[in-house]
Amino acid sequence: MLLKELTVHKGRNLWIEQLRRGDLVGRVRAARHLGKDRRPAGLAALRGALTKDPSWSVRLEVARVLGGISGKPSRVALLGALADKDAQVRRAAAEGLASHGRDPIVAEALAIRLKAGDPSYYVEAACVRAYGKAAAEPRALLVVALGLESHNDVIRQAALAALSGLDDPSLIPLFSRYVGGNTLGRTRTRAIGCLAVAGLPGATPAQVKVALTALGPLLRSSSTWVRRSTLDTLKTIGAASRPLLAEVDRVASLDTRERVRKRAVEAAVAIRAGAPPSEQLKRLEEARRRLDADRKALEGRVDKLESEMKARRPAKRKPTKKKKPAKRKPAKKKPAKKKPAKKKPRRKRKSKKGDGVF
Repeated sequence: MLLKELTVHKGRNLWIEQLRRGDLVGRVRAARHLGKDRRPAGLAALRGALTKDPSWSVRLEVARVLGGISGKPSRVALLGALADKDAQVRRAAAEGLASHGRDPIVAEALAIRLKAGDPSYYVEAACVRAYGKAAAEPRALLVVALGLESHNDVIRQAALAALSGLDDPSLIPLFSRYVGGNTLGRTRTRAIGCLAVAGLPGATPAQVKVALTALGPLLRSSSTWVRRSTLDTLKTIGAASRPLLAEVDRVASLDTRERVRKRAVEAAVAIRAGAPPSEQLKRLEEARRRLDADRKALEGRVDKLESEMKARRPAKRKPTKKKKPAKRKPAKKKPAKKKPAKKKPRRKRKSKKGDGVF
């Protein structure tokens, strides 16, 4: 639970000094701030910290920060971080290189790294994803990576994700190999999503048929995730999935899971709506005409009701002027009676010597 968040404002030189000599948390904060500042002096300090800082957590944060900054200096620093002794830093460096787009230098470095291998499967998976975005023709190496075994199939999943980004319908037979029941669950759903390329304009009828042949039996799978992924893929394919429309309707009405039934209804609507553009335009025009007619009828009803309300409303009376109450004269105050003054008591006279009766 976050109890407090502190924002510190200080000069760039102080942040650079904190990155060099601060404590662990202070160096991480300095790296984040200098990454937002993006001044040359701060970026130079970040590149130095990526190679010299003794803590892997600081180097990890610096790699993430440099991954969001484009330019040759950041790219060179991240390429050097691929040889870091900590696997998390190497993984962050590979993920940062993926954001630099098409780059032959990055692609070549990643290819060398993939051929040499890495002790961490997750680092290799990150390199595969980055290579798919950096290389101009990544297909050959990605197909090789697709056959590599790894913990939780992370490398194969990364290869499938990179291959699906190529938008190449000719890869449909390759994707179909991994939708069977012998494949790990996450890899299977990833491969099912990759078959959505059958809905692209360049897909041939034969390729679409291969995809639908692979997807059809999956609608009766015992796995909820497989059925949901299959329905999402058919929805993306659209009108080309019409041969499986009857099976989709069956799932929409009979499946035991409410979320699966909802996905099936959405997929059926998308498949039925996937008509040629001319038919879609006709349907839209008809719908617009109906809406215009309904709007006019509604406006007529509103006008009629307003006129009836005005007829029933009584005429407004002129407000009568209220007479102001006459001002009362303030009553005269009676003079207060004076209280009689209290009489002072008489003092007794003291007798003197010599007074008295003889």
